[in-house]
Amino acid sequence: MNGGGLQLECECDEGGIGDLCQNQCCLQCAEHGKCRQYINGPEYCYCEYDYEGQFCERKIIIEGQKKDTWYLWVVGVCAGVLGLLILALVIIPYWMWHNRVTVIMKIVHYFQPYEDDDEKTWDAFVSYKSADVDQNFVLHTLFPKLEKELGFTLCMHFRDFLPGETIANNIINAVNNSRRTILILTPRYIESEFTRFEYQVAQHEMLKRKHRIIPVLLEDISDSMSSMDPNLRQIIKSVTYIEYPGSDATEKKLNTFWKRMALSMPKTRSTEEHQKLLDNNNKTSDNNSVNAISVNGEVSVSNHKRETEMTSFTNGGITPIDNSEINVKIIEETSVASKNLKNNIDGELCNKAFIDD
Repeated sequence: MNGGGLQLECECDEGGIGDLCQNQCCLQCAEHGKCRQYINGPEYCYCEYDYEGQFCERKIIIEGQKKDTWYLWVVGVCAGVLGLLILALVIIPYWMWHNRVTVIMKIVHYFQPYEDDDEKTWDAFVSYKSADVDQNFVLHTLFPKLEKELGFTLCMHFRDFLPGETIANNIINAVNNSRRTILILTPRYIESEFTRFEYQVAQHEMLKRKHRIIPVLLEDISDSMSSMDPNLRQIIKSVTYIEYPGSDATEKKLNTFWKRMALSMPKTRSTEEHQKLLDNNNKTSDNNSVNAISVNGEVSVSNHKRETEMTSFTNGGITPIDNSEINVKIIEETSVASKNLKNNIDGELCNKAFIDD
């Protein structure tokens, strides 16, 4: 008690109690509590406003705070699931499409509309440099596979360019009347002035009419990037190229390359019908068995099997679609053999009858 009649109270340090903080508290209060003592009473832990318990060890959770915490957990889980869905449905498929993974290409190709009704003449125009390596690949590998075997129609320099027409007009006509433009990329192609106009026209059509370009990397062009035309560089950056593994590559790699090429080509009804016919012919042409039935049942040639190997040639030749011609030839040859055999037997019977007489 001071002179003014006011009562003073001592604020004790941690662990001190009593009027003059002369005693030591025996309670072990938690971090958010302080030891106190009632007047002439027991000791107790004085807790901060949001803690409770004998030693102030429990935090007080308001009911509204519980709901807010639950809501945040729900939002966090939903955001995580949404992120995974975006990753699975958008980012991963885009990456697979950009890298030309055949699985996603098949799915996209399945849902694509047919392109038969666009009044285009060819499925693809092939742009390449008339050098030995480039031309050999186009004429003896690409052209036979895509057109002769898979049934796509290609616009080729040597066959479809109009005589007497300017080169520029022929190129413009070829690109405008083709659904795709295939670029055979080599260092020689990049340095050629003749091919430059071709891919420039193709790029113009790509921007104007969504004309699609299929770059095929036949050889490494990394050393030619510095001298590459800006238009071609832009095409390579915006359109993923398909790398040819080489003629000496494994069969698996070659099959993957041709699958990517076929799935990059237009989806047309005629091509799908050709593929079905090709599959049926491949199943029936593995083992062709022909039985020659004799005339009047006197001669029988049975169990005569011929295996026909279907071979595609660049310049004409037999293709899988010519299977009917092969069957006709086999039957005709067998019929002739049967007739000759019958005539020989008849002749021997006549000679025998003459001798007996």
